[in-house]
Amino acid sequence: MPDPSLDAGGTCNDTAARFVLGKTVDERLADEARIRAGARLVRVLRPDVTHDDEQRPSRLDLQTDALGRIVAVRCG
Repeated sequence: MPDPSLDAGGTCNDTAARFVLGKTVDERLADEARIRAGARLVRVLRPDVTHDDEQRPSRLDLQTDALGRIVAVRCG
């Protein structure tokens, strides 16, 4: 079971992180997007990797294409 404290106090604003759209994801860019969005966590969703569907309001999700370019940004 996930630690509920990871969601405490974090408010994610995906609009603030849209500057990453079309860029190739790396750790530095993902962290900058997380900070700008006000999220506590960031997760990169790659098309070839399965992930859980658990919603976390304080998490920023960066969805990439097969080349690692960010194609979608959303909270949850």
